[in-house]
Amino acid sequence: MTESFNFPVRALEALERNPAAIAFSTLTQALPNGVVAGYVRAYALHLAKRKVGRGSVVMIGLPNGMTDFFAAFATNLLGAIWIGSHEDIPLDAVKVTHLLYDRTNPVRLSHPGVHEVDDSWLTPPAGFVVDQQGLFVGFSSGDDVAYIARSSGTTGRAKFMERTVLQFCESVANSPVDGYAAIAPLAASISSMGYRNTLAGIIAGVPVVKPAPGRDFTGMAGDMARAGVEWVAGSPAQVDALCRGVEPPDVRIHMLRVAGSIMTREAVGHWLRFFQRICLNYGARERAGGGDMIVQRIEDMDEVAYTLRPEVTAQIVSDTGEVLPHSTPGIVRLRSPTMVTRYIGNNDATAEIFRDGWFYPGDLGLLMADGRLRILGRAKDQLNLGGVKFNAADVDAAVLRVPGIVGAMCYPVQMSTGMTELHLCAIAEPGAAYPQLAAAIRVVLTANRPIVRLAGIAFVDALPLNESGKPLRSAGARASDGRMSY
Repeated sequence: MTESFNFPVRALEALERNPAAIAFSTLTQALPNGVVAGYVRAYALHLAKRKVGRGSVVMIGLPNGMTDFFAAFATNLLGAIWIGSHEDIPLDAVKVTHLLYDRTNPVRLSHPGVHEVDDSWLTPPAGFVVDQQGLFVGFSSGDDVAYIARSSGTTGRAKFMERTVLQFCESVANSPVDGYAAIAPLAASISSMGYRNTLAGIIAGVPVVKPAPGRDFTGMAGDMARAGVEWVAGSPAQVDALCRGVEPPDVRIHMLRVAGSIMTREAVGHWLRFFQRICLNYGARERAGGGDMIVQRIEDMDEVAYTLRPEVTAQIVSDTGEVLPHSTPGIVRLRSPTMVTRYIGNNDATAEIFRDGWFYPGDLGLLMADGRLRILGRAKDQLNLGGVKFNAADVDAAVLRVPGIVGAMCYPVQMSTGMTELHLCAIAEPGAAYPQLAAAIRVVLTANRPIVRLAGIAFVDALPLNESGKPLRSAGARASDGRMSY
């Protein structure tokens, strides 16, 4: 797709070329291409009436569903930039010109360009006459900014970055959906991943499955398989929710693309009960993916190593920046021609993550002799408690092997004495006996090497995760607050 950068125009043309085909499905209801094209055109006209065009930045504060997607699509069709509403947006750096909201999601920001969206936006504005042919022109250059993405993966705090048209097109090319009967992007419609995959499906003429209004994808893996969905993409947390509480279908879904730094053997083994092939994607929103590994059987997880994409260069360096030879563990850094190079309005995070033309995703790893990249863990997951060094993710994985545990995250707590203790948040199966599970957890960790001692175990309903579905260990104490500790 990189050879044709004007993706919103291509998407509208694809919808109008085959108006009777299905664009979206909730598994019970379908929305044809022609209807979607009419909705997007109508939204674009409403935005144009409100002076949205090139140079505009539209903040979308609509509920997750279809209307937020129509608004984002229409914004890009006018050559403007969109950003999803978030309380941490640096408004002094992101010059928002228009803000969209509706009655179910009231705006909390005082802004001169506030506009309420309702069902009337699904039809063109009355009395507004404009040359549509000259209005829906999309972007003039691949360097134009299409939207402002949000990330929290590397530091645990919300950060914002510009995504250009070429960066969007490159990520679509690296995640092909052509040829599948139906696809299901699990991420929200105007998240970076959800928006990209939804528009990719439209351009390829592949029906896109969305949850019904007021619902999410939790427990829908079997329904998807029976409805003919062949391609699914999401974060580890989203995939876990998709497969939660349901039996594997008789016929597994053909392809799962799951993005994250590390996927545990236990998680992948569970997903293989629902999917024939799993593409583990290593990367981050800053890089929009760096490498892939195909898993078809659990034995493939014996050696997890990612084949880097042709445009990506990876190095392993020491703490002082010295480039290390193959097979030597160290700090991972990545570089590519279309990589994001800064965070908007956040100079401290920019200086920490982007250095000397490299992106530092916060991972530890090594390059193998054949050029594949192995990820050994998160740099911030490397803990040292009383001289015992270990990887926090290894503790999580060990706890997940305890029958009755479905989620686990350990985290360090600094005591008033200056010593650091290790605590654990755990999610148990319904009806499980907490004291017995806590005892079993301690037995497992005592049998591990190195032996890790837990100061406390709290059973919670949900783990604190960042927006990429990775453990947010800094929030562990808050998540456990008020819970009985074992």
